Amino acid sequence: MTIDESGIIKFVNKAAVDQVRWCKENLVGKHVKVLGGIDDSNSGISSFRRSGSKATGESKGSKRIDFFDRLWQKRTERKRHINSTPSQVSDVLKIFVVNPRKKCLIDNMNGGSIRDSETLTTYTDTQQRESIMDAVFEASLDALFQINEKGTIQMVNHAAVRQFGWTREELLGSNIRLIVGGHHAGKHDEYLQRYLATGDTRVIGKKRELMARRKDLTEFPIELAVVEVSTFLGDERLFCGICYDLTDRMKRERLTEGLLNAAPDAMFQIDTTGTILMANKAATEQFDYILDELIGNNILIICGDEHSERGEIPLPTNTECKNNPNAEGDSRSLVKILESKKVARKKDGHVFPVDLTIEEVRTKTGEIFLCCYVRNISEKKRQDRIILKRQRILEAILDVTVNSMFVINERGSILEVNKTALDSFGYRRDEFIGSNVSMIVGGGHASKHDHYLKKYMQTGKGRLIGKKTEMKARRKDGSEFVVELNMKEIVTDKDDERLFVGFLRSLTQQKEFEMELIRRQGFMDKIIEASCDALFVVDRDRWIKQVNEAAVTKFGMSRENLCRCNMDWLFPTEHSEWFKHELNQHLNVGIPFTERTEMEAKHSDGSLFPVAISISGLKGPNGDDVFVIFANDLTLTKKMTQIEVEKTATDVLLANVLPESIALKLKEDPSHIAEYHPCASILFADIVGFTSMSSCMEPKQVVEMLNELFSIFDDIVDTHELNKIKTIGDCYMVSSVPSKAEDYYDDCVRLCDFALDMIQAIHDYNIKFPQYSLNLRIGLNCGPVVAGIVGTKRFLYDLWGDAVNTASRMESSGLPGKCQVTKAVVDLVGDTFSFESRGLISVKGKGEMEAFFLQKRLVARAPKMKLIHNNSRLSFQRRPSISIANRFAILESLKALEVTLSESTLASGHSTINLEAMEAEGVTF
Repeated sequence: MTIDESGIIKFVNKAAVDQVRWCKENLVGKHVKVLGGIDDSNSGISSFRRSGSKATGESKGSKRIDFFDRLWQKRTERKRHINSTPSQVSDVLKIFVVNPRKKCLIDNMNGGSIRDSETLTTYTDTQQRESIMDAVFEASLDALFQINEKGTIQMVNHAAVRQFGWTREELLGSNIRLIVGGHHAGKHDEYLQRYLATGDTRVIGKKRELMARRKDLTEFPIELAVVEVSTFLGDERLFCGICYDLTDRMKRERLTEGLLNAAPDAMFQIDTTGTILMANKAATEQFDYILDELIGNNILIICGDEHSERGEIPLPTNTECKNNPNAEGDSRSLVKILESKKVARKKDGHVFPVDLTIEEVRTKTGEIFLCCYVRNISEKKRQDRIILKRQRILEAILDVTVNSMFVINERGSILEVNKTALDSFGYRRDEFIGSNVSMIVGGGHASKHDHYLKKYMQTGKGRLIGKKTEMKARRKDGSEFVVELNMKEIVTDKDDERLFVGFLRSLTQQKEFEMELIRRQGFMDKIIEASCDALFVVDRDRWIKQVNEAAVTKFGMSRENLCRCNMDWLFPTEHSEWFKHELNQHLNVGIPFTERTEMEAKHSDGSLFPVAISISGLKGPNGDDVFVIFANDLTLTKKMTQIEVEKTATDVLLANVLPESIALKLKEDPSHIAEYHPCASILFADIVGFTSMSSCMEPKQVVEMLNELFSIFDDIVDTHELNKIKTIGDCYMVSSVPSKAEDYYDDCVRLCDFALDMIQAIHDYNIKFPQYSLNLRIGLNCGPVVAGIVGTKRFLYDLWGDAVNTASRMESSGLPGKCQVTKAVVDLVGDTFSFESRGLISVKGKGEMEAFFLQKRLVARAPKMKLIHNNSRLSFQRRPSISIANRFAILESLKALEVTLSESTLASGHSTINLEAMEAEGVTF
């Protein structure tokens, strides 16, 4: 610091501020004696001015040197993890040099003369202190560097060598950017040159955190403090820096920060004065402060009572605690006060209820801290109030019995409505909620409604509340109607706003009954005219009083002519008697009408058409009995029923000719069916010696035998979900395609099971019909095939490919009672069945091939579940066989179907029949 001859402080640096712990503004302009211990400063300065004696200056200088000696000693005893500020760096790096020309000691921090050469110690003392400084430099636990104005490292200590992994020789003479990490490495020289040129500092004289780089290129966080060393005029400028490794500290800080920020409740750490030392993320979110606004402030800023408004906590002072042994300490008094808080305050002043938990923490050094946990319970409180309010609203609803319901507050705002209110007034719920109830008040009272409510709130007397009143209400469309209003106040907590519930019952029906009848009559007329069925309104004598347009169209008569007719004239005699009987039974005995009766009706040209009659009775406007008769024209329905019967017969025939999936595809696209199957399983079975045996039998006997035997095979095909391709004479061909799932292994397994079942079936057949003594040769193969339908006459689903030919050769070259298979089958299902190798055999068109006989199953069959096919477009069951008589019947049905379809097509002018259009016209199936 600099003082004048009167002892007034003119200038102080940051080191002086840190050492004496005074603010700079409180020191400048004050007498130096405010620092204490130098009360004789004025006499010393005066003596120096009078006599020129430098004893005082030497004494003061000696005291300063002793001060720094003690400071160095303290620095060597400090712990490793204490942060260093730039002022502390200057304390450690105090360097004194002698200027031969000026003969004065220069302080490297302040750059001012401390004393002249006459008061300096000897040169030997200076060298001794330089040796001490070297020892202190090397003994430092933190890395120390000295660089010149070019950034060249001139001095490092042992801690720097250990910390960065470089040798001292590698560091000395290198640029300091060698150890700078991150994006600062390439900009370090730029920072230094800007400071030398302009004095603008970013690091020098300040404490800063950044990344440093070791020799192995790994980076780690450090806290860097750099100061400039003042030297003789004209010498190069030097800088000293200290690097404190923050790795361990940052790990601990991040772990602690993560744990605190993960907590759902607000957490604070405060000292015994209430100053906030720490707050977690939940605290900033809950109270809408940023972290910097909380740290360093008093905990009062989040308290929502009278203490926070005064900005103080009434705690006993330390002196009071010493004088009064019974007085509680600061921490316990603070805990008591904080625990009494039931509300907290956000930054915007909003107050909300909280649950507060406080724990006292004492450190090893005796320091006391408080940890506060704050939980916002405003939502819980709000829910409690809502539940209570709703309960009381429901209790009030039980006291009244009207239609539309409204709940309003003391300002007339609508809080709740029921569904009847929405239907009656035409508003949506969101249009009602929050709006003023005057929106539904009619008759010119809308503008006065708030006045009525305010008057009741002030006097407790009102025209509407607690009474039943007739008034006009207004709908959303502006129309008004008469209602009866019953309104009642809902009793709630004293602190809550006052609520009212009102019920409105429409009186329109009572006051305008005649108009309602007219409206209903018009409504019924529209319904009658919109009906697709012919409608007749008749009296008890069956005279027609009213008809609709459908009756005019169906019966071919004008409306006037129909209204002059009796119902008996529109039906044949036998049916007119039925009408008379039905009406008399209902009028005399009260027997209900028959629900639906089919009969024939007469057109105006005398032709008959089928109808379904339904009758219902009701009372007319004058109380007389009238009857409504509906006549549904069944002409199109009958045709569609016949078409459906013929269609079913067609589907049955198609199912016996083609596989189900192919039949469906053929109905969708009859142009062509062509499929490729990469691995299909094919089986051929042939009756041994059939040609010679059939030559000795009657034709009918041959057909009956084949029909019986092949029907058994057809059942086995259905059991294994395979597809019968065709029969050629006594040859029976089966394949796994088309298959529902492309599982080649499963397809082949099912075909092998089928072959074994065929052998067993022929054995059972011989037991039942021993006169035939039939035997089978079976061949089986798997491989790629092409499947499809060709031709337009008597089309047939067939397979083509080498795999089909090979399967046929396996059958023709096989042995009676055996199923001969190829190597491809054995490779595919060899783990499921046992096979007997036959060796190489000569196959026509193939040469020598290895063949095998199918023996038996190795793995037991899984129980099969019966599948029920239900397809909306094609629903049928495969029949095992069709007798010759049934086939002729189906052919006749197909011819009739063709004629019917042709007639329907010519009549409608369309190429197809639109089933949806028929249903829309009232045709039912």
